[in-house]
Amino acid sequence: MSPLGIFRGSADKYAAAGQPLGLAPASVSTLFGRETFDLRSRSEGMDTRRDIPYVLAGTVDGLPTEVVELKVRTQHRGSDDTPEWREERWLVAMADLAERFPAVTIEPRGALGRLFKSVGYKGVETGDAAFDRAYHVSGEHDAALSILRPDVTAWLTAQRPADARFELAGSCILVARRDWGPDEIPTLLQLMRAFRAQIFAATPAAPVARPAPQSTPLVTQGGSAAARFCGSCGSALVPGSRFCGSCGATTAPPS
Repeated sequence: MSPLGIFRGSADKYAAAGQPLGLAPASVSTLFGRETFDLRSRSEGMDTRRDIPYVLAGTVDGLPTEVVELKVRTQHRGSDDTPEWREERWLVAMADLAERFPAVTIEPRGALGRLFKSVGYKGVETGDAAFDRAYHVSGEHDAALSILRPDVTAWLTAQRPADARFELAGSCILVARRDWGPDEIPTLLQLMRAFRAQIFAATPAAPVARPAPQSTPLVTQGGSAAARFCGSCGSALVPGSRFCGSCGATTAPPS
């Protein structure tokens, strides 16, 4: 098959994967280029080349959302000092939460990361031993800890060995996984939805396996001053919350 045929085949796969999710092909990514994501920064530089060949954009759960394929090629020197290029391929999901967050990056530790931790390169530590072994956290110390509550670190630890990285930057949330492609887009979006639910939850909440609807009607009991409940899963809503802490569905303010 010609290179052009391969390109069209990959583009068709992304378009087909995005269509039932409310995502359509776009020419450029606006979210990845707008915020100062750590994944974005590490893919820039004189010895690094970044390419985003596929972009899907649309509205998911009422939020502006993008999924992109990110290719990062980094130049290294071989044993004979000749340049060698190594490539990483990431599937990246992002959403605009319309609410500002401190910059926090949560990335899984590999064998090398665990070695660095043992010699002092620890990053922000939470005191949760299992989480601190599994992930390296970068960002402003107190701001990171305000987000990484015990229920959030327990949920993140339970996601290993999925090897996904999680970021907050500006008003955006990002979840990325190496070596995933179009077939894994629904899984990555569900992971982002569950991470978002954890961030906004006031109490520990287990992720729900089904997608949330585009909009969620509210159910009230006993008048406007009574408790409000999610119209999708029935869980009680935290007063003033914009997302259901159990299923991550977008809610509307009380009338």
